[in-house]
Amino acid sequence: MEFLQEQTHPKHCLNRVPGKLNCKSNQPFRRYHINDTDHQRQVTPTIFSRAHLLIEKEYENFQKDKPWGIEAHPLRQENIFEWMAKIKGLQDTVWEGGTFTLYIKFDENFNVRPPEVCFHTIPFHPNVDMLSGRPCIDFLDDFSQWKDSNSLTKILTTVQDLLANPDLNKPINPEAAEMIMRSPHAYRQMVLDCVVASQRVEGSYKGIDPAKYILEAIKDNPALQKAHLGLPQEEIEEQMKRQLEEHETLMYGRFQAKPSEEEEKAMKLARLNKMKKIYLPPRISPTSLHTTETMPPPPSGKAKEEPWEKEVDDLVAWTDKLDASTIEA
Repeated sequence: MEFLQEQTHPKHCLNRVPGKLNCKSNQPFRRYHINDTDHQRQVTPTIFSRAHLLIEKEYENFQKDKPWGIEAHPLRQENIFEWMAKIKGLQDTVWEGGTFTLYIKFDENFNVRPPEVCFHTIPFHPNVDMLSGRPCIDFLDDFSQWKDSNSLTKILTTVQDLLANPDLNKPINPEAAEMIMRSPHAYRQMVLDCVVASQRVEGSYKGIDPAKYILEAIKDNPALQKAHLGLPQEEIEEQMKRQLEEHETLMYGRFQAKPSEEEEKAMKLARLNKMKKIYLPPRISPTSLHTTETMPPPPSGKAKEEPWEKEVDDLVAWTDKLDASTIEA
């Protein structure tokens, strides 16, 4: 079988150098498979877009010069627009030892516009959206900052470097950013937990074809299929909520929710009652120690009250009048 390729150059191409993709148009490219038989010569055309060939070229370049700790390949051989990548945490950083899976989706506008990139193994990081897994990178979020010279290698190495070097000026996970600033040790422990969890997830992939794993995992789940196809996030957010909660529990443990206003009032009242029992024990009247037979008659005049007794009585009266509505949240 012979293989021929014909590139149709539009009129506005500046150069027509064979083997170079220097045309800005989406003009299709044609490839022909030629089958020779004894009686006839059949030509079957296969047409590929400019974006398709550019992605093929990106794959060739990536295979020739792979960066450390990064793998990337198409999910399926027949669809070059959907990729899966794995990124390892940089050495001598807190992320060392972790392996994080990403999903990459190109479209026919590549390389005029960047591909969509999101984490499948979502790390706890100030610049990674906990809901969608999308990393916050300028040239991926803002098309005006994207350059057609940006390669797949640059995208993945930028994501890899972002893990160890968070940008606290542009956080999209405020909880992670606040933890870094207020409790660096707690954040470090959280990252170490993420690394261990990613190793467990990565270990579960062994024996499974990674190119088919994502597609097999979502084939019976309409919500995940919608996410895979890139539909608006609002349509799938409610259906994905339970799965995201399970994922966060696995990756980071379960956080204690902030108590409501009513719960805080109830806790304050409980603490106040406990303090009353500790500091204000019930007073026993001296007369209760005597029986009725031995009880002397009451004095004719009113007994003088000690000053400390009056203070205690005032404090008890004040606490008895307290109500939950009067306690500040």
